[in-house]
Amino acid sequence: MERTMNATTMPQARVGCSSSHHALTRFAANALTQNVARSDQSLVLEVARNGKHGSAATNQVAPSALAQLARSAERAANYAPKDSEYLSPPSRQSLDCPGSYSPCDTWLNPENRVAIVSRILSLGKRKGLRVSGVLSMLRESRGMKTSKGFEGYQRISEALCSVSMEGQDGSGWAEQISSFPETLDPIDVAQRAMNICLHAQRPKEIQPGDYPVILAPEAVASLFAYWVWQMDAREADEKRSCFSGRMGQRIGDVRVHLHSQPLHAEAPGSSFNAEGIPARDCSWIDRGVLKNLSFSRFWARKKGVRRFTFPCNLILDGGDGALEDLLQGVSRGIFITRLWYIRMVEPMSLTLTGLTRDGTFWVERGKPVKPIRNLRFNDSPLRLLSQIEQMGAPCRVQAPLPACFPPLSLKSFRFTSLATK
Repeated sequence: MERTMNATTMPQARVGCSSSHHALTRFAANALTQNVARSDQSLVLEVARNGKHGSAATNQVAPSALAQLARSAERAANYAPKDSEYLSPPSRQSLDCPGSYSPCDTWLNPENRVAIVSRILSLGKRKGLRVSGVLSMLRESRGMKTSKGFEGYQRISEALCSVSMEGQDGSGWAEQISSFPETLDPIDVAQRAMNICLHAQRPKEIQPGDYPVILAPEAVASLFAYWVWQMDAREADEKRSCFSGRMGQRIGDVRVHLHSQPLHAEAPGSSFNAEGIPARDCSWIDRGVLKNLSFSRFWARKKGVRRFTFPCNLILDGGDGALEDLLQGVSRGIFITRLWYIRMVEPMSLTLTGLTRDGTFWVERGKPVKPIRNLRFNDSPLRLLSQIEQMGAPCRVQAPLPACFPPLSLKSFRFTSLATK
């Protein structure tokens, strides 16, 4: 980054860098299908003079490549029109760097991943099931440096194990993700997927309608992932968001606390974003009330906001109970393992549509009594915030950001039709 900064003659500059190693093993139809690894690096240079700015990128770090990078960024800036919203690069900041890095050489070794996959495949084959999934390991470093004195650097690691098992007319799925790969248990993930699959055979049909539901944490995360793209303060102020005019209003159950916490133990977040905004603890929804939205540097200056942050991760607090405890509180309803194919229907109400998948069960007197056919839903996470009956213990789940979500028991969830399969 220092050498890149020295290569440009522009008075304002910002350099972003990343270096990563990604190892991945896929398996499908009871066979290993892919075992690959990729290492790469990137440099992005943005330069500016008199409000005109341009950028260029490369994955080469030889001196000649850095000189070419600087010339390309400068040429782009010279041709660009003046940007009235451009702000000079951020100055020195105090950063909290999350401790989210583990070298985990075991997972990076392809022979070790293949050995794990072989055990997973054996579990399913013994029950006559078709097994597929992925083992993935990412190790990455990223940094940023500006001509105004900002310097940030962070290393992260992340491992994922996802397993699907399919029987004659039903399937099951389970997943585990962690910033600390040594905590993963792939065999436990496979066993959970297998158990769901075995109980999902010969599903029955029920009529679409409004039902009480129990959502597994992964299903909750797939709904609330859409909050990430709605949390922008400018969109809300310009009346382009479901949060427009709702700041300070109650939008959910009093127990709802959605927040970001960079140093969270299970889902540590980034310590700074691409604008150089440092991550801070921030409550987005507190006691069901919308408290904060995310500001860009430009919009914060325009609105006179001095303390602002961005969603470096998403943590939805819950209770202490397990998923089974939530089931016991339901006399009649539907348990949902997973949601997929989710699409936006109406942004201003945050109405989504999607399908259940890989284990949907009818619940009576606190127990899943039969598998049911998959259903299509049309509903909004905003509405569901006021439908909460019980909240279980949060756990790390896959989302656009590092995230922890609990299982939820909801009084109402709207299903509109049966899935075709």
